[in-house]
Amino acid sequence: MVLASAVAVSAQREKQRKENERHGHGQVSRKKSDAQRDLQRKPSRLSLENDHGSPANADDLPPIKDALPDNFTLLQRKGRSLPYQKLVHDNYERNSIKLFVALLIAANFVVSAVEAQMLPVKGSSAARIFGVIEVFFNTVFVIELLGNMYGNFFLAFWRSSWNIFDFIIVVISITSMIATNLPGITVLRLFRAFRVFRLFKRIRCLQQIMIGISHSIPGVRDAMVVLGMITAIWAIIGVNFFGDKAEYKDFYGNFGKAMLTHLQIMTLDSWASQIARPIIFKEGAQYIIFFVSYILINGVIMMNIVVAILLDSFITAIKSIPDGDENESEMCPDTWTWDSGEEEIFLELDEMTSKTKRLVNLLSADGHKSLINLRRAQLHN
Repeated sequence: MVLASAVAVSAQREKQRKENERHGHGQVSRKKSDAQRDLQRKPSRLSLENDHGSPANADDLPPIKDALPDNFTLLQRKGRSLPYQKLVHDNYERNSIKLFVALLIAANFVVSAVEAQMLPVKGSSAARIFGVIEVFFNTVFVIELLGNMYGNFFLAFWRSSWNIFDFIIVVISITSMIATNLPGITVLRLFRAFRVFRLFKRIRCLQQIMIGISHSIPGVRDAMVVLGMITAIWAIIGVNFFGDKAEYKDFYGNFGKAMLTHLQIMTLDSWASQIARPIIFKEGAQYIIFFVSYILINGVIMMNIVVAILLDSFITAIKSIPDGDENESEMCPDTWTWDSGEEEIFLELDEMTSKTKRLVNLLSADGHKSLINLRRAQLHN
């Protein structure tokens, strides 16, 4: 009796298990069919969402330069690229090519320094060797410039100030090598030394320094004007005090000489032993006030103000420069510190999550194609 009951219970459980499996299989099949229908609908609409999860419109889309690859230039977006332009551009932007060109520029600078040290006689074997080396460097730099112009043709090349600088230096170098009888050719040859500045374009850390300096110039300009005005005032006073004395003609003979003298005093270069002491010992101790007051105002106070403004503007400019790829810098903020609050960290994480979601959607084939089609339609309109 007990055995019959056990067999009946076992049969009932087996029947219930099979029904559950059939029911679960039906749910899985329905889920698959729903997923397939959603997948079929995706090509008909843009698979991008904004931060709130709703479908994005044209205004919510990121800028085209962030949505498209870096080497997808404006001409290529409009469908007017030159033959093999993308290939040339990609090869030119390779890190190995940039490093090779940077090494060539550094080597050319070293050769120019050695030539200036040796001063080879014109027509000698050393002069001919340096001439061959100069032809080699000029040829390589011309090829590099042509590759840059072709890969970034047309406006993309001329919009960069570094490219314009490269173009001017290469043209001057070629002109000085070919037109040897041109008037003023010696002055043109001096510009070859400036080719080393092309390293600032190819080495990112040097480029950041130059950008920081250029951004700090406006802040320093006003302080330099005040500095120059104070120097001019003391120069005029010095000419009135010592300009009529023959022994001080080299220092205070006119306004220009007095300005040069007080610039030397401001740099603290032999100002006491060469300028101040001879005048004070001969003319009287009252002139101590003239020199010491200028040192305190211009040499100590104003110079430190200029340096402080320069450093503040420079650091601000450096911090505003994105480190590496622009999208990567947005994805990886470095604003967290050990003192950051819990709410601040969660806000940053939420922003990173939303940006990551949009970037993942952009990487999908359907979303990327839809974005390109939408942007092209906007450009044509």
